[in-house]
Amino acid sequence: MKKTALFVLTALCAVAAFARSPAAFRNGEKGRGYASLQKAVDGIGSGEGTIIIAPGTYRQCAIQKAGVIAFRAAVPGQTIFDGATCEGKAALVLRGRAARIDGVVFQNMRVPDANGPGIRLE
Repeated sequence: MKKTALFVLTALCAVAAFARSPAAFRNGEKGRGYASLQKAVDGIGSGEGTIIIAPGTYRQCAIQKAGVIAFRAAVPGQTIFDGATCEGKAALVLRGRAARIDGVVFQNMRVPDANGPGIRLE
């Protein structure tokens, strides 16, 4: 019971934090908000950071060229990437040193070669 209450409290705090900011993508360490996923990824660059993604459905994609990035849904299961792919490959094309994706849903990924994943590690 305590774990459930903690999860609900955490989820409510995350949603409240995004309610104060119109930015859907937030740098977890610096608190800076971004309107696009790619700008949030570019904001971390070759460093390390976490991108916290507000609940919602997004038709965006991003290419991680460097660094270590954790992509985390503010509320697991309520962040959905729907249909958009970068470079005809995936919603997240990962070329950095490391990446972690938590609580994000990918759906309707379609690319020309019919092999459209949500995540492509290169």
